[in-house]
Parts: sequence; C-alpha cells; structure tokens
Amino acid sequence: TDGCGVFYSTARYTLVTSDALVLDAGAGKVNACAVAVLDDTTTAVGGRAVTLVVASAHLLFNPKREDLRARQIAVVARRVRELAGDAAARG
Repeated sequence: TDGCGVFYSTARYTLVTSDALVLDAGAGKVNACAVAVLDDTTTAVGGRAVTLVVASAHLLFNPKREDLRARQIAVVARRVRELAGDAAARG
C-alpha cells in the first residue's frame, strides 16, 4: 500500500478538516490520497481567512490502464470539490 501526506506550517495554517482516500488500482491493489482543508491565518480577503484545499496522491502509472488512472483522478477531484463546497458553505 501507499502512503501520502500533506505537510504545512502550523504558524500559518489551521487544519479545518482532512480525509484519506483509498484509490482502486486494479488487480486487488490500491493507491492512496490525502486531502486537507487549510485556513491561511496570515491572509484575509474581505475579512475572511483564505481557505485552501490541498491533495497529495499516489496514482496508478500503467500506460495500459489509463482508464483506472482517470477513474482515480475523478475520485480525487470529486472529493476536493465536496470539501471545497463544505468550506465555502461554512462562510
């Protein structure tokens, strides 16, 4: 199995939430993804902290299985969109 991480400066960012994803790599194998939502405590726009959604992933590399890699990317992108929407909703 793979491991991924998101590392950040606690002096600048506050962790809002995080998620770990297990990505199907076919043939019973898996890849990993870490997603984090961070508030930048040093930068504000309109009185609100700037929020970042960061993802770090190990994706399948197999030229014969680009379909699986595309599916992995879609799973990661969907989760990033969900977390970004949640962050926007909290205002």
